[in-house]
Amino acid sequence: MKRIVFLWSCLLVTMSNCAFGQGKGELIAPVLINDVDRVAVARHPVTPFLESSSMILIDLDLTKADVPQTLAWLGTLTGSPEMAQSAAPISGFVDSLKAAGAEHMYLIASPRSILDGGPYALLPSKNPEALGAQLSQFVGTFPAEPAQKVHVGKDFVLAGSAKAIDRITARKGAERPDLVLPLLADGRLNHLAVVSLPKEAKEELAATWPEQMSIPGLPMEVSPRQIVQDVQQIIVSIDLPPQPSTDIRIESIDADAAARTHLLVTQALDLAGELKSKIQVVAHGQTVRANASAESLVELALAITAPARESARKMMKANSMKQVALAFHNYTDANRHFPPRQLADPQGKPLWSWIATLLPYIEQQALYESVKLDQPWDSEANKVFSSVLIEIFNADQALLNKTTLRAPVFPGSLWDANGAPEMTFRDVKDGTSNTILFVDAPVEAAIEWANPQPWILSESDPMKDLFGNRDEVTVAWMDGSVRVLKRDEMTNDKLKAMLTIAGGEVFEH
Repeated sequence: MKRIVFLWSCLLVTMSNCAFGQGKGELIAPVLINDVDRVAVARHPVTPFLESSSMILIDLDLTKADVPQTLAWLGTLTGSPEMAQSAAPISGFVDSLKAAGAEHMYLIASPRSILDGGPYALLPSKNPEALGAQLSQFVGTFPAEPAQKVHVGKDFVLAGSAKAIDRITARKGAERPDLVLPLLADGRLNHLAVVSLPKEAKEELAATWPEQMSIPGLPMEVSPRQIVQDVQQIIVSIDLPPQPSTDIRIESIDADAAARTHLLVTQALDLAGELKSKIQVVAHGQTVRANASAESLVELALAITAPARESARKMMKANSMKQVALAFHNYTDANRHFPPRQLADPQGKPLWSWIATLLPYIEQQALYESVKLDQPWDSEANKVFSSVLIEIFNADQALLNKTTLRAPVFPGSLWDANGAPEMTFRDVKDGTSNTILFVDAPVEAAIEWANPQPWILSESDPMKDLFGNRDEVTVAWMDGSVRVLKRDEMTNDKLKAMLTIAGGEVFEH
């Protein structure tokens, strides 16, 4: 429960923190609805597919999406220029949707759909059969669980978890003017997201959420119960490059609620440091808005979410490393010896990395059977396979098919002299809990997962290579555990003792 409360609080606070306005339209939360509005809502293509519990509706205008410019812009602002490398496949996918008659993609989420596997997508189309074929091909790349489904209708296509799609198509849609009217507002920007909790959901959350709780990083306690009672609606309207702009508004139930929301947003902006001076937060009536440049918006979002993103990245990395360590053990059990540092031809020419030997033990049996292990990893016959992105080795998505999980080569280490292929756990005299198996190496040491090039550490200063410019490094040990080494607690002699398998050194963890 605390995790759910925390996520919802972060959603409300973060979206309000990122607010700024360009004055391109007044998106006011609807209180009263006239007959004209009611007809417009009823006729909107999204209405038949809304639920009474729907709480998030996102409208993406595919005709106004310039993928290359958007990714290049985000890459520049975030310091990740490699994001632009994803432009071609994403642009190709968007172009295929537009060619099949899709102009808008609506993403819809309710508590039930999230439990079913996430939001579902609605794409109105004049050529639903062609669009359905495109989406079926894309959905086919998803994991088997939860089961995904593409439903082709007379003038639309639905895609999402099979449970959600079956439920949505089995009953009449709910009229939700609070979600739909912002889509119809004059002056709205090209892409829109609306967060609006139904009355029943607000009452349930208000009754179950805590009165006070602390959120890491915020300078004060937050009342999740008060937030859900105060906030009526959050409307996010966005234009993407080449002329990025955003309008984000929080509509409260009354002026007092808006004042409380304004105070929460203002205090939360303390997380932004120097960026706080670039953001003006104002409350007017029931509305809270903020003004900032597009660049400041991205910087602010990165600053606020940095701790959570870094924590999630570390957790993902540690879990991946545990799975790889388990695969190492399973390989050893099956083959009665450790995997070699590299696969080589009879003349000793390196062909594949040690990672290739673990493929059958990380649910990549089909890939293992497809590659030609007797040919170099980057040969013409293997290029298509060695470029496959394997998620377990790629916790840092920006590295594409490269990995920072490296086997350290050091005199007397497990991976010295190609890992001595007939070596077993009996040869690890220093103890498996005291001996490094592999490391989350610095980004500059990242390499294609199939590349057999060794990662050789300096004999005189292995700490320099292992840590790079980092203060800590995540390490997988030969007993299968994953622990963090801190630079200020480490010496070269201690690290050398951890790297060797039979040095006889004694050190304290």
